[in-house]
Amino acid sequence: MNDEISDSDYFENTFFYFVKALQVLALDADLQCQQMGNYNVAWELQQDVAQGGLDSARSPSSHLTARQADEVIRLARALEELPDEAISPKGFLTTNYEGSIAAMNHQSWVPLRRQATELLKLLEPAIERNALYFANS
Repeated sequence: MNDEISDSDYFENTFFYFVKALQVLALDADLQCQQMGNYNVAWELQQDVAQGGLDSARSPSSHLTARQADEVIRLARALEELPDEAISPKGFLTTNYEGSIAAMNHQSWVPLRRQATELLKLLEPAIERNALYFANS
């Protein structure tokens, strides 16, 4: 049995999980914390969306348009530039609700939520194609 994953399979799986993380990023802070189980929500979202987005946009099998890929990369870069206070607020453990909600209520997340919502709309054709990929697998 071949354990290698094709470029196409890699893209489709990476994109699927990127979209799931992007959907959480588009939610309000309280719902984000609930969806992520109140455990390192800010860091997890930052990593999942930024890395998943970059991997999706740069994949040799990506079927994203140039504009879609550019917007994904733009969001990834914005997430990478979040201040430390937006990831791990001083005086809080981010492994519980209080710490997670404190991080997610940082003002830096507000424009990123809007950006995620807009990006989900832009990505609708790619999301539909991704769903068809899995429905036909």
